[in-house]
Amino acid sequence: MKPSPESTVGVVPSDWEKRRSLARGIQYKVIAPFTDADGDRHDNGEEWTFEGAWFSKFEDQIDIFVLQPDGSHWRIPLLWEVPDQAKVIEQTYLFLAQT
Repeated sequence: MKPSPESTVGVVPSDWEKRRSLARGIQYKVIAPFTDADGDRHDNGEEWTFEGAWFSKFEDQIDIFVLQPDGSHWRIPLLWEVPDQAKVIEQTYLFLAQT
């Protein structure tokens, strides 16, 4: 995961956030492991607070912005062109659960 600048998350929730029923300020836990576009693995039990998401149509990428328990901000990038990451993007409920 890479640190995320807080200013990159839009004020209004993205369409992807709404379709995936992720709520800003809510804590989520990884319930199925996955690897993001940076090669970072997110294992069962990893927890963080969802801050928002941003979609880049040029890169066909979703960036998920989270607040770690230690107070640091991170970006989790996912690419639609990578099948395993596309599954996380399209079926988020299989990978994340509200705590």
